[in-house]
Amino acid sequence: MSPRAYRRQQFHRDEHEKERDTEARLIAGVGEEAYWTGNRFAGALYALRGDMFLRISVGGIRDEQARIATAKAMALAALKRL
Repeated sequence: MSPRAYRRQQFHRDEHEKERDTEARLIAGVGEEAYWTGNRFAGALYALRGDMFLRISVGGIRDEQARIATAKAMALAALKRL
């Protein structure tokens, strides 16, 4: 499965499918498109660029906004090298 197909399957599902899962949140400013998924313990940022995507998983930080900021910074640094 290509990265774009995976992204469509995971983050662009119809409303009925979305009701079963935790909603992924769009994160601006990272790659072509990025989404955050997580719970109160950990989370992951999926960032798409071209035919690739990164998954940055962050745990151990209690504040979700801090986890998102950390994952975003890591993704931006990694995307510069791709």
